[in-house]
Amino acid sequence: GAAAAAAGAEGAPRTVLELAEMGAQDPDAASHVLADLVHQLARATAAPVLVAVDEADALFGPGTGYHYVGRPLAPDDLLSPHALKQVCTGSLRMANGIVIAAASGSHPIPNDQEPLERVLAGAGAVARAYGPYGAEELAGAVGHYANLARASHAPSNPFLPGDGGQDPEALARYLRVASGGVPRLVARRYLDVAV
Repeated sequence: GAAAAAAGAEGAPRTVLELAEMGAQDPDAASHVLADLVHQLARATAAPVLVAVDEADALFGPGTGYHYVGRPLAPDDLLSPHALKQVCTGSLRMANGIVIAAASGSHPIPNDQEPLERVLAGAGAVARAYGPYGAEELAGAVGHYANLARASHAPSNPFLPGDGGQDPEALARYLRVASGGVPRLVARRYLDVAV
């Protein structure tokens, strides 16, 4: 692929892992590497492959917030979103795998075209709607984020019940109400974790 060609014959990655590491180490090559990874994984037959795309509705939105020569860029104008959109719509078929594409519940992207569910259904997708995390799922997410190195301590908030947030169940109830049960908002707003 393009990333391998950019690395030259000697430095060309030989495995999918080496390709992924190349993208992680070189931000300038990351978009090319992601596109190459998507295409390599789509062709893979030795083992089943899962490609997961979060906030997939952004791939079908009207713009990206980026401009080139005064013209707004659409998701298809950018290499990474274009590659992910190909597997989401089925224009790039998975040889031995599936794609899970999740639309954003907290920051939905308006779509002037077809609704995301209809676009994905055309690719053989089955739409499933899921609500916010339940109390147990939210408590698990809070525990996960709290264990990350970036989250140094439980948040101190005068509005937390009684013990200032030291009771995990009480903290989970509070965060569920305060964030609408959306773990990403919990991480961003209350635990200072960048996700």
